[in-house]
Amino acid sequence: MAAIASTPRIPCTTKHTARPVAAPSDAFGHFTAVTVGPKNDQKRFHVYHGLMCHHSNVFAGMINNNGASSSSSLVLNKVDVEVFSVFFTWMTTNTINVPVDQSYNSPGWFMLIRVFLFAEEYRIVALRNDIIDAFFEKLVQIWVFPMPFITELYDMTEQGCTLRDLVVDICADNMGFGDFPRESEYYPAKFLADVLARFLATDEAPRRVHVERDESHSWVTWKRGYLCTEYHVHGCDDLDKKVLAFPENESG
Repeated sequence: MAAIASTPRIPCTTKHTARPVAAPSDAFGHFTAVTVGPKNDQKRFHVYHGLMCHHSNVFAGMINNNGASSSSSLVLNKVDVEVFSVFFTWMTTNTINVPVDQSYNSPGWFMLIRVFLFAEEYRIVALRNDIIDAFFEKLVQIWVFPMPFITELYDMTEQGCTLRDLVVDICADNMGFGDFPRESEYYPAKFLADVLARFLATDEAPRRVHVERDESHSWVTWKRGYLCTEYHVHGCDDLDKKVLAFPENESG
C-alpha cells in the first residue's frame, strides 16, 4: 500500500488569509512532551512547542494554559495515537502519510475520516484542508469509490460536514441512473437522499461523467479547481461556523 505522501498541495485562491502552513523560524525553540492515548496504550511525542501553537489555536491555549503559564507537557487521553501520528508527520514533513490501497475496505479511507475530524476539533485548518485534497487526489488516482467509507462517514459525522458534501458532489457528478438500483443496498439512506437533493438543487439528472485520462480537459481538472472555494476553510472563524464546540483541556 502506498502512502499519500506525494499529494500535490492545491493552492487556496481565496483572498482570505489563513495561517500559513510554513511555521516561522521561532517556532522551533523548545519541545513540549505530548502524551497521547488512553492510560493503557499511550505514546509520547516530543513536538516543537511553537509548531503546535502555530497550527492550532486550541493546542496553543492548552500548552500556554490559556495565558497563565507555559507548559512543557500535555496529555491527550482522548486522542488516538495513530491519528496524532498522522498529525505529527504532517507537521514535520508536510505530507499526509496515510496508506490507502485500491480495495473498498482499505483502513486508510477510514483513517482519513478520523484525521479530518481531529483537525476540525482542534482547529488545525491547514491539516483539515490537506485531508480534503488528499482524499480527492487518492480517489481520482485509483478511481475506486469506497462504499464502506461512506457508511462510516455518515456514522461518524453530522449533516453539514464538508467531507460529506465532497463525497456527495463527486457521486452526483459521476453516478448514472443505472447505478442506483445496483448499488443502493450498499449506501446509507441519508447519503442517497443527499445525492438526490443535490440533483434537485442543481436541476440536473443523474449521468455518468467520462473521466478523461488526459486531465487537461477532464472532470478531474474541473473539480480540482473548485476544491478550495467549495470545500476549504480559510481561518478558524470559517471553521467555527461548521464546528460548534471546542474540545476540553484534557491535561487538566
